[in-house]
Amino acid sequence: MPPTLTLKSGTSWADAWQRCLTVAPEAFRDDRVLNLWNAAWQPDGRALPAVSPVDGGPVAGPPRLDRATARQAVRAALDQ
Repeated sequence: MPPTLTLKSGTSWADAWQRCLTVAPEAFRDDRVLNLWNAAWQPDGRALPAVSPVDGGPVAGPPRLDRATARQAVRAALDQ
């Protein structure tokens, strides 16, 4: 029988999201995470639906870049 997973106080997705917004507001837009490349936060990519493995609640999925944008991001990293 699998163990029952429970969230401790202050560890919900909403709590973690708010802490992230507080310390790095420039890295987020609305309900999504931005990508840092070419020395700037980029709103590119498409976030796929994601859920917390602990409680099954929805969480912001990581933005997935298309091939051309990923290539630009890697090139920018090499150029820095």
